[in-house]
Amino acid sequence: MKRTFFIKTIFSLVAAAGVLSGCKKQLDINHNPNFPSPDQATAKIVFPVAVVGTIAKTGGDMAIVGGIWGQYFTQSALASQFRTVDAYNMTNSDFFTNDVFTDLYTLGLKNYQFVQDKAKAASDWNYYLVATVMKGYTAAFLVDLYDSIPYSQALSGTGNLNPKFDDGYSVYTSVIKSIDSALGKDFTAETNTIPGGEDLVFGGDMDLWKQFANTLKLKLYLRMINKHADVAQAGIQAMYTSGAKFLTSDAAVTNFKDNPSQDNPFFEYNQRTLNTTSNLRASKTFTSWMAANNDTLRAKAFFSVYHPLAQDQGDYGNTSAGAVSNVFVQSPTDPVELISAAESYFMQAEAVEQFGVAGNSQSLYESGVTAAFANLNTGCVSLYCSRRCL
Repeated sequence: MKRTFFIKTIFSLVAAAGVLSGCKKQLDINHNPNFPSPDQATAKIVFPVAVVGTIAKTGGDMAIVGGIWGQYFTQSALASQFRTVDAYNMTNSDFFTNDVFTDLYTLGLKNYQFVQDKAKAASDWNYYLVATVMKGYTAAFLVDLYDSIPYSQALSGTGNLNPKFDDGYSVYTSVIKSIDSALGKDFTAETNTIPGGEDLVFGGDMDLWKQFANTLKLKLYLRMINKHADVAQAGIQAMYTSGAKFLTSDAAVTNFKDNPSQDNPFFEYNQRTLNTTSNLRASKTFTSWMAANNDTLRAKAFFSVYHPLAQDQGDYGNTSAGAVSNVFVQSPTDPVELISAAESYFMQAEAVEQFGVAGNSQSLYESGVTAAFANLNTGCVSLYCSRRCL
């Protein structure tokens, strides 16, 4: 099935930027300014292309896979689009398997590398930082999906057509090292430029990008605690000793519109382009937990009613249950979260509990709960309300 994406004006720059392939110049003296030639590509042009390339997959295809495998929703018994996902039967030819890998490299990592190279040559450390953080985020996402990936020898084009696969731990540590290097640059230099509207995440707020960088490092260190606890402890303690600041607001892309190819990628695929708008239904795994914990406000936010009807996870052959189960609620303007404020608070609470760094884990955890409810526009923003709902 042909799938369209979003923010069409940005995606139209992908081929023109020339980062993904080396096309020969056409013998045409007339140049359309909307389609710059490869030698005209800049960090400002390519960075939003890369961000869109990342969120198209993390907030689109993988939002579907993650939601089904997390058993928040399940394949409707009245449709068949995601049965292979729900059955854990994705093959090598499945686009959820192949497209995610390919696009996160070509649209994501390769373009971030281009921005890094351009920014470094110009001593533009603002763009260098944002490209480094997003490249690291995308690489870590790939590790979490596939474990070993080409990284240290990748992204050099024809210079190396058979890069080695690096294990996940090596990629994690390489990402952290690159972020540390980017954070150590001179952000007062006159050569720096401030990203504006082309920064789809923070609109050019470099303080928030530094918080994002630190929060991503914290996330990677916490992922290491089972096999590399000593490295995780040393890294996290060093961050706290240096006074690192973490996200207290969402790192997210939010400027979607209710138009084809300009909306949230999950909505675009699941709602706008399929032959049904009720493809994903409430999973009994999730709704039974919410019912047991009187979590009615979030139930309504996710499934439009306080007490949703659901079907058993993976029971897409049961048409009687599928006919009455509630549909998962989506909006074309839903944000794509990279790291939410709630996740940041929860990770900070875990760091305090695991490694005894400065902070109040109970307070941080409660801030995470409050932020999570506020994010769903449930009207439940006080701690009392959060406790009552949970």
